[in-house]
This record gives sequence, C-alpha cells and structure tokens, in this order.
Amino acid sequence: MHKGAKSDFSARLELVRHAKKSGYLIATGSIIGLPGQTEIDLANDILLAKSLGADMYSFGPLIPHPDTPLNEIKPVDVRMVLKMIATSRLVDPDATILVTSALETLDRQGRRSGLLSGANSLMINITPSRQRALYSIYPRRTDSLTVEENIDSTIELLHELGRAPTDLGR
Repeated sequence: MHKGAKSDFSARLELVRHAKKSGYLIATGSIIGLPGQTEIDLANDILLAKSLGADMYSFGPLIPHPDTPLNEIKPVDVRMVLKMIATSRLVDPDATILVTSALETLDRQGRRSGLLSGANSLMINITPSRQRALYSIYPRRTDSLTVEENIDSTIELLHELGRAPTDLGR
C-alpha cells in the first residue's frame, strides 16, 4: 500500500517460514476491504496462512481512519469478514481464528457473530481507560467498557454460547 515502497514479498515469506522453523508462533492474516482487493485475493490470503502453518489467523475489516489516505474508503460488509472466518475454519479446522476488535466496531454483535462463524479466539481491549484517548486506531472504536467489564462481558458471552474461557491471565 506504500507508494514507491520496495518490498520483496518472497523474502518476507521466507522470514516468516524461518521464524516458524525456529519455534516462533506465527500469526498472520489480512485486512479485508483494501482498495482493489478481490475475493480471489482473500481466498489466497487464507491459503497462504494455511501454507505457512500459521498458529493464528486474523482477518479484520478495514476501518478507514479519517486522517489517512484511505479515509474515503467505505468499510467492508460485515458478512465478508464472517465469510473469511468461516472459510478459514473449513480450510484449517484446528487453527486459532481470531475475532478482531475492528469487527466488533463495525457490528456490536461482532464477537458473537465471529465466534458463531468459526472463530475460537477473541481480541478484547484491555487498555486502561485513561490511556485509550492517547491513540486512535480507527473511528467509532468500541471501548466504552472498563477492562474488568470487558473481561466479564466476554466470559458471559462465552458461557451463553456454551464455550469455556481459557487463558484468562488472571
């Protein structure tokens, strides 16, 4: 996306493969809704993640920030993100597939929908409230809950869906 940037995709992939061989956990994915992106591109992103032996897949929607060159791009339809999650689950049944906080920003039921579409991991905002105003990833970010409320509501959702929380870090 950087105009004039020289980037060797093959070299970057080789670095990821080397990191995997060295024992690092690999998380990869893509931003859904970039200009010029096609469904074939998205399918190839899933296949690439699988071929890399990724430990975690993360496919989140582009939410253009008003202070960036992509500020006029319309956010992708939530259904496309859910399709990516579902397709990832079919392609790699054992993968850890993440629901991003961006999905929840586009759709208040994003966590629930993502989990029901095949995700099995959640990204929750645990940034202390007083620090959140110091950065702006994207507009309308869902972050009105305190850290404790966010964790509690996540656990409640998991129980509602018949799932058990793990790795709570408490």
